[in-house]
Amino acid sequence: MIKVNGIGIVDIPIDDSNRLCYSYWKEMIRRCCSKKERLKFKNYNNCVVSPCWIIFSNFLRWFELNFRYDLQYLSLNLDKDMLSINKDFKIYSPKTCCFIPKNINLFFTNIKSYNTTGCTGVVWDKYRRKWRAQIRDFSTGKTKNLGRYENKEDALRAYIKYRNKNISMVKMYLKSLGYNDIILNKIKFMEEI
Repeated sequence: MIKVNGIGIVDIPIDDSNRLCYSYWKEMIRRCCSKKERLKFKNYNNCVVSPCWIIFSNFLRWFELNFRYDLQYLSLNLDKDMLSINKDFKIYSPKTCCFIPKNINLFFTNIKSYNTTGCTGVVWDKYRRKWRAQIRDFSTGKTKNLGRYENKEDALRAYIKYRNKNISMVKMYLKSLGYNDIILNKIKFMEEI
């Protein structure tokens, strides 16, 4: 048996038939278990891998039933956030994960990794000494500046307003790709603060 990041167990040979699955599994283990990764991306500090998915063959069985090969051209991400119940504690598990297009994942996570403000979509612009609201446009993947504000709360409101305005388009896009109601119903409007 081979260990990955000191925790993941490769219990079956890796070959052409499971190499794609292995790359997703190995990346998931790395994000959750690497100290270097946790320092770089703070949003993985409260993230764990389900004990059953520590073993590669268990993840492979789930992967074969859930991976959207028909959408592979979209560059799919293994998402743990959309189906999770607890927003402060994330777990990669069979019940909390799904594959979604990268552009949709970026729209929902929206530059959270290096954001130190505690608010998704809000960053401190040290040169202009103002709070900046920003979002990744799900159709282009580019960061869109939503304005600069005197306080964090106003910037967050601008982010929420823009994001909620675009959620119906995101849902229509996912529905056109054949995503089921379980996933579509998890996409909610963010509440105003």
